[in-house]
Amino acid sequence: YRTPHCLNVSFPGIDRQAFLMAADIQGLAISTGSACASGSSDPSPVLLAMGLDRDTTEGSVRLSLSHQSSLQEINLAADRIARIYNNLRG
Repeated sequence: YRTPHCLNVSFPGIDRQAFLMAADIQGLAISTGSACASGSSDPSPVLLAMGLDRDTTEGSVRLSLSHQSSLQEINLAADRIARIYNNLRG
């Protein structure tokens, strides 16, 4: 069960703070945690409680959509996210 407009994605081996900064430069508003934990750089306690390993939680980001998000915007974001991932993994 989850909120249908929020998605947690993990990029193991990628530092989520570096991902966040690169996403910001690309015009994407991505979070490293829940809205109630904004400003924290700690790994998500929820993901840790779910038993996910440290590498998975360290590479975890949260993506949110709006009912106003268009398919074109989603595709553009996906392309930018893939580019960021490829650049960060070296």
